[in-house]
Amino acid sequence: MASRWIACALAALGLASACVTEGTQPSDAEAAAWPTPTPLSDGTRFSASITHPFLPLSSVRYAELRSDDELVVREVLDETRRAGDVECLILAEKEYEDGELAEISYNYFAQDPEGNVWYFGEEVDDYEDGRVVGHGGAWLVGRNAVEPCLIMPAHPTVGLRFKSENSPPDAEEFDEVAAIDATLNVPVGAYRGVVVIREGDVAGKWKERKFYAAGVGLIRENEELALTKLGKD
Repeated sequence: MASRWIACALAALGLASACVTEGTQPSDAEAAAWPTPTPLSDGTRFSASITHPFLPLSSVRYAELRSDDELVVREVLDETRRAGDVECLILAEKEYEDGELAEISYNYFAQDPEGNVWYFGEEVDDYEDGRVVGHGGAWLVGRNAVEPCLIMPAHPTVGLRFKSENSPPDAEEFDEVAAIDATLNVPVGAYRGVVVIREGDVAGKWKERKFYAAGVGLIRENEELALTKLGKD
């Protein structure tokens, strides 16, 4: 149901092949054109088993990404948690800057029967000098959000737009598939057919790019942070 809704919405809005040039600022009407699915209201059934080839969290349960001054440790917990009435897989992320813990987040994911992966929110602790100092960007279905957001479409296509976070003012993020056939080398290996998704908190004004490889998931963020360690079941 969710895949059909997304496809129909894109076609109706004329966005199936739309592309926004990096650095441009679209109008308010263009920003509002990012489809906002309502899978919970539509009765979509979800699973905490995440098997999407480009985000296989149920099988790739541990990863480390590093740059010169940053380390991100991603680990899938053995437990599931509920967001609203949906049981979700939990991905814990620890972010270190210059060797110091900067953030711990617990990210909630579920997959629909057609293969789309949905983001139900995140619990966030910001750290400074070893102490929690805030919860920036935290949002969760059942607390301060009504619907989950699409995080990885079942069939990524260039120009596909979606919101991976939609709980303003706490969190809002616009996404667009920029490529599906990139080639990329990272410390753990060389990959072809890489999906590239660019993101920004303003529609069309991109701040980040994320690179996903089949059978692995996230292998790079921007140009610096790259996959250096991988753990599979």
